Amino acid sequence: MFLQEISTISYEDIEKFRQQIDNDGNFNRKVGENLLLLLDRQDQFEKSSMLGKLFSHYIRGVLDYDDFLRLATCVDRASVKDLRLLPDYYVNFESLDFQTVQDLYSSGLASIEKPRTLGSAVTRDPLVKFVRNDAGGRLAQILAAN
Repeated sequence: MFLQEISTISYEDIEKFRQQIDNDGNFNRKVGENLLLLLDRQDQFEKSSMLGKLFSHYIRGVLDYDDFLRLATCVDRASVKDLRLLPDYYVNFESLDFQTVQDLYSSGLASIEKPRTLGSAVTRDPLVKFVRNDAGGRLAQILAAN
C-alpha cells in the first residue's frame, strides 16, 4: 500500500531525494528510522497507504519534513474511519457530531477556538467550540487527491 502510493513520484523527484540522502548521512538515518517506526506502528493497511501519500508529497517538496511528521502523527492517532471521511468532514465541519469532532481534536485534526477576552477577563462560554485547523485541512486535501 505504501509503495503503491510512492510509485507515482517522478524520476526527477526521486533522484533529487536520493541525492539529498546520499549527501547527508544524518538525514538518511533520521528519515529512514522515522519512516520505519511510523509504518511499524500502523494497525491497519489503509493507514500505510495514507502515509505513502504523505511521503510522496514530502519527496515532491509539497510538504517539508516537519509537516510530513506532524501529519503522519495525526494519521497514526486517528481512526481509519475518520481519516477516510476527513475530506467530507472538512466540507461539513459545523454539522459533525460532538464525538467525531472530539476525536478529530484528539488526533490533531481540529482545534479548540481561543476563548474571547473582555478586557482582562476571559468570557466563560458553556460550550467548547471546535474549529478546523491547518493540519486537518492539509491532510484532507492530500487524502482527497488521487
